[in-house]
Amino acid sequence: MLAGSLIVFSLTVSSFVTPAILGGPTVKLMPYFVYTEATSNLNWPYAAAIGFVLIVVTTILTAVYARLLRGRGGKEVFA
Repeated sequence: MLAGSLIVFSLTVSSFVTPAILGGPTVKLMPYFVYTEATSNLNWPYAAAIGFVLIVVTTILTAVYARLLRGRGGKEVFA
């Protein structure tokens, strides 16, 4: 169950279609913001910077989650 929640978190962080359909242009989550900056505004450096921040935050949260799993006596997430 814990591994499944980690997989769902990873997939939802990268989705931009569902928030775009449900929220429209008023709701700007990070993946949708990266997409609009790269395609509509053609601001590639800014889109790359925001994408990098998204990857770093996701990696940190995944590492913290893995450390919490190890602390609770669960199996290691990363081999």
